[in-house]
Amino acid sequence: MPLTIPLCAEGTDIAFGTTSFDTDLVSLRWTGITRADRRTTHLNSAVVTGSTEFRQDTYKPGCIVNFGEMEIGYFFDPDDDPPIDQPEETITVTWPKTGMTTAGTWAYTGYMNNVDPCAAELDGQLVSTARIKVAS
Repeated sequence: MPLTIPLCAEGTDIAFGTTSFDTDLVSLRWTGITRADRRTTHLNSAVVTGSTEFRQDTYKPGCIVNFGEMEIGYFFDPDDDPPIDQPEETITVTWPKTGMTTAGTWAYTGYMNNVDPCAAELDGQLVSTARIKVAS
């Protein structure tokens, strides 16, 4: 059933299960889920209907799904080290309950694989970014 009210991002939170890394999110973006295309065209593939010379490439979906990465932006805190050197852990994203009776959650196993420690701008906030590989 479609939502009648679009979700508002305010209130979105991320929790790291093992390292307890805690931060104030300013942005969150999932790079997307992908699956490879397996080419099934062969030398004896059928000729395209209505053509006497061309054969059409054919494909089947691959068997392996890549769950991508979660990119987060958060307020820089020099006293809080991101878990870039830690093993996989359970990471839970909690979405606000705008228009719903309960908040939604996504939980997955992942690990931090990239951190840009701090970006500073004149009269701006100190913001860090990190990428979290969604392992499963």
